This record gives sequence, structure tokens and C-alpha cells, in this order.
Amino acid sequence: MTIRNINGIDIDVQRNDIKNIHIHIKDGPKVIITAPRRCSDAVIDDLVKKRFDWITQTMERKCMTKQHLIDGQSIELIGKGFQLNIVPSKKMSITIEDGVINVGRPESIDEESMMREIHRELLRKVLPSIIERIESSTGLSCSSWQIRHMTSRWGTCNTKTKKMWLSTNLAKRPIECIEYVVLHELVHTVVPNHGPDFKALLNKYMPDWKRRKELLNS
Repeated sequence: MTIRNINGIDIDVQRNDIKNIHIHIKDGPKVIITAPRRCSDAVIDDLVKKRFDWITQTMERKCMTKQHLIDGQSIELIGKGFQLNIVPSKKMSITIEDGVINVGRPESIDEESMMREIHRELLRKVLPSIIERIESSTGLSCSSWQIRHMTSRWGTCNTKTKKMWLSTNLAKRPIECIEYVVLHELVHTVVPNHGPDFKALLNKYMPDWKRRKELLNS
């Protein structure tokens, strides 16, 4: 790990056994670049300069969305508005009904953990119908699926067991983005890579998948 200042931004540069360079904007906000071990500083500098506007805009958005959660607050999840109803409780509990998220919050639960559980509960409500609908329309299927917290992936699929995992962070994105991720992972049950066959199935079952992918990662 090396901290470098590029164009006035402190960037955590991590070199690993990978093929491509990736830029990650984490909460803080913090910029992390993962790069191949042989990638030169000059190449990384050039990439940062080319993506500078996107990096700074994303960092600003991270700052704006970092907020304290209070009772009665409105938040946007799955592309819809919800109102938080937070009450003290000895045990964590979450129910979602008619646009209201009711949270029983123990003193020991911090905001990040509480929000993660809200995301999980909301996805439990919307994912079954999305998965069932896409499986029915495509003929693709997974053996099982689970929701788990992932920071670097929206979803993943074991191509041998056909088990699918979906990130709690998907709750931050509109339904059409969640649908894209579900289809993406279901296609991996029959095509393990991202080659022409993989893209052909995406085009067949979701002609606007590129637009949804761009929205997902925006």
C-alpha cells in the first residue's frame, strides 16, 4: 500500500496480482486504486487525470450522502422514498410497510449497522419476485441465493453450485439496476466468463443492460 498525492488528492495505491486498474471511492471519502504489480506510477497518474472530474464528483456525492439517521427522516432506497420511524428498543427489529421503515434500535447498534440491516430487510422483500420473474422469463435458475454485505461486488455466483449472493448495497440502487445484477449472475450459471456468449445472453434477455449497468455504477 502506498499513499500518493495526485492532482491534490491523496490516493491509496494498492498493487496486486490483477490484470486491470480499478478506481474505488470509499466512504470518508477515500480513493483507492488497485493496479497490476508492474503498473507504473505514470500510468496511474494519467488515469487519475483522465478520470479526475468523475473522482471529485463521486467524492462530493459521498460527502453529501453521509448523514445522521434520525426519526422521521426521509431516505431513498430501491429508487423510492421511505420515511424512517426509529424507536429505542432492547432488540433490533425492522418492518417495512406503506413507505415507512419502522426500526427498533438498541443503543449498541451504530448507524452503519442499522442501515445495513435496513438494506437487508428491504432486499428480502423485493428480491424473491425479481428473481422468480427473471428465472421464469429466461429459463435460467440458481440453486439458492443469499444476501450478504459486500463492498467490492454487487453480486457473485458459484458457477458449479449455481448459488448466488447479492450485496446489501443493492438497496441503494433502483429496481432496474437490481434486475440487471440478478440477470448478470443468473447468466453466470451457464456462462462462467464475460465473453461473447455471456454478452449475447444479456442482449437477448435485457437489451438495455448497458444503460442499467452504467446507472448501477454511477
